[in-house]
Amino acid sequence: MRRLIILTLAIVLFTVTAGGAITYNLAQDGSHLPGETLFPLQVLSERMWGLGFNNDPVSRVEIWLGVLERRIANMEDVRGTDGEETAVHYFQQAYTETLYAIDALPEEAQPTYNAYLAQLLDNGLAVLESLDIMQPPQPEEVATLHAHIQQYLHRGSEMPVVVNSGNGSHAIGIGVTAAITNTNALDDPHNIPFPPGANMAEVHSFFPLVGGHGSLLCSNCHTGNGYKGVPSACIACHQEDDVHEGDNGTNCSTCHNITSWQDVNFDHSTITTQDCVECHTPPENHFPGLCSNCHINTSDWLFLNFDHTVIGTQDCANCHTRPANHYQGACTLCHSDTDNWQNAIFNHSVIGTTDCSSCHTPPANHFSGACNACHSDTSNWRNASFDHSVIGTTDCSSCHTPPANHFSGACSACHRDTGNWRNASFDHSGIGSTDCSSCHNPPSNHFSGSCRSCHTNTGNWHNVSFSHAGLTDCQSCHTRPSNHAAGQCSNCHNTSNWGDASFSHDSIGDTDCSSCHNPPSNHFPGSCRNCHTNTGNWHSVNFSHAGLTDCQSCHARPSGHFDGQCSSCHNTSNWGDASFSHDGIGDTDCSSCHNPPSNHFPGSCRNCHTNTGNWHSVNFSHAGLTDCQSCHARPSGHFDGQCSSCHNTSNWGDASFSHDGIGDTDCSSCHNPPSNHFPGSCRNCHTNTGNWHSVNFSHAGLTDCQSCHARPSGHFDGQCSNCHNTSNWGDANFDHSGQTDCQSCHNPPGGHFSGQCSNCHNTSNWGDANFNHSGQTDCQSCHNPPNDEDHPAPVPQCSNCHNTSDWDD
Repeated sequence: MRRLIILTLAIVLFTVTAGGAITYNLAQDGSHLPGETLFPLQVLSERMWGLGFNNDPVSRVEIWLGVLERRIANMEDVRGTDGEETAVHYFQQAYTETLYAIDALPEEAQPTYNAYLAQLLDNGLAVLESLDIMQPPQPEEVATLHAHIQQYLHRGSEMPVVVNSGNGSHAIGIGVTAAITNTNALDDPHNIPFPPGANMAEVHSFFPLVGGHGSLLCSNCHTGNGYKGVPSACIACHQEDDVHEGDNGTNCSTCHNITSWQDVNFDHSTITTQDCVECHTPPENHFPGLCSNCHINTSDWLFLNFDHTVIGTQDCANCHTRPANHYQGACTLCHSDTDNWQNAIFNHSVIGTTDCSSCHTPPANHFSGACNACHSDTSNWRNASFDHSVIGTTDCSSCHTPPANHFSGACSACHRDTGNWRNASFDHSGIGSTDCSSCHNPPSNHFSGSCRSCHTNTGNWHNVSFSHAGLTDCQSCHTRPSNHAAGQCSNCHNTSNWGDASFSHDSIGDTDCSSCHNPPSNHFPGSCRNCHTNTGNWHSVNFSHAGLTDCQSCHARPSGHFDGQCSSCHNTSNWGDASFSHDGIGDTDCSSCHNPPSNHFPGSCRNCHTNTGNWHSVNFSHAGLTDCQSCHARPSGHFDGQCSSCHNTSNWGDASFSHDGIGDTDCSSCHNPPSNHFPGSCRNCHTNTGNWHSVNFSHAGLTDCQSCHARPSGHFDGQCSNCHNTSNWGDANFDHSGQTDCQSCHNPPGGHFSGQCSNCHNTSNWGDANFNHSGQTDCQSCHNPPNDEDHPAPVPQCSNCHNTSDWDD
């Protein structure tokens, strides 16, 4: 029995020890990532070993800050994978626990840790925004967490605490509890925070605390002696803020939403008889009439219709500015159509004897007489009529320029019709014996005889007659075509029809065709008559290859062709029906006829190509071959050793490289470090050649952090080691002693007093501020006066009634 008890205790002790060792290693190692099987156990181990035996509030805060930093790294490690949602869930969980841990500290210790938390959240926000899960449409819970962190960074420690969803899923919930640093808020019994893990959608579903209501304390709505009975209508809380003074009813949600008070959707159909000016101020110099007369579309302010009939006798110039150099008369004289400004009619009858040139500029070189002498039609400027009868004996050339090389006589001699310039007539009968060439240039290479010999009709230049009768020397006027028969044209052609030519080859006797015709290049050198027996059809040819075997005497073999006689393989009946037997080549190697491809194996073709009937049927044995590089080129940047050191000839992809044999060779001889990597030897950190990511870097003694790490945006620009240490990056200490220019590092809150922070605050306790109001009278430049019925209206300057010593006095 004793042995059984001892054995049982030993087993229990071993199990506890082994389990403790495993969980402790998981907590310290932190190598498992969100989405992996052991990650939840790793998180549990972190909590158990880090917090299970530690009740010191400061230590717990530092541990949670370290966990939060690890969760930010987890999100970065799983970026772009399915583990993003899980990583965000655990990041939100660590964020919540860190806030609670800081809230449990003494009030004077909280600012330091809140400042460090803000630094971590600044990095965490950058990583969160780089995740794929943030791309639209992003989950509502993720968007809420993102917005909450932004608000925390903007408002600092006044942000409400974040709580988990508590439903076991990866959803992220944001709930309102107590202000972190305002611990006095719990003095009000109504400010009881919701328990951690509370589902806000359930516990406050009747009035969701979202949008503008997200930062409320319970006591903002729950007053008196109970929680129940608080009205949910907007007007119940915002009646004093109603700038409409009840004119638009009591249902604020008709136009406003809880997300943004300024985001308004107003239905103008509800305003009935109210005029627009009761809410809107018209632009400067606007028409003074009722807005609704023109702006009938309340959805589009620019969609309007103005009834010009209401202006009565008012002239357009009262509202509209006429263009430069415009007619100075009343607009209504021409613009009678008020719907179309361009539809204007000007009554020229009112101008009396005023000449057109007083308003219109005549074109260059225009007739200098009065415009109305020709332009009698005022409705169409181009409908003009010029009475040439008034010019008397003035010649046309005084106004019109004759074309180049024109007849030099008076224009009126031919152009008697002043209504149509082209209706001209020239009487050639009056030229006497003057030859045509005195006015007209004959075409190039024209017959040199007198024009009159052929052109007897002066009314039609193309009506010409030339008699070839009795003319046989055609070449005196006509040039024979290139390579034409050298005889006289009239031997074959007749003057009646030039194309009706006839040449009889019967008369050439034994004259060979080549005396007139040039055979094509590389033509058979024999007599043309041997093949071209039909002189009527040059293409009707017959050549007998019978008995001819020396094909090369006429035909050139193709490039790279077998150099034997063509007739050894081809026949004269069918050139493409060729047959070559490789059986008769004996020991002749293939390379004597065929060129191997570039960089081909230099051995004999026969060793691999054993089938002469199929060139692609090849068999090459790599057995015993180790010098792979003699045939194969290694890939770019590949290890320069012999391929057979790692690869085998049975399976090229089955390669194995042992780093154990590289001796003192540094990794950089084969591997390129990433961009901006630490320049030291790879071996100093990468001691495990089987796992490149298993790395150990000692920061001991290193102070120039900026040589490797970029400081966060807007961070203090001093050396990191002045505040941080290499043992715990989060354990930073900045000495504010002597620092007075706070704004060089810190942005004051929105609407804060614009003076230097150190005028009121001290570096020992930021919250212990003292502002000297002495001599300050413009209170409203910093403070908003109350808006209630007991306060004077309009609000005068506060200093008229109050003093800076005692506000209530």
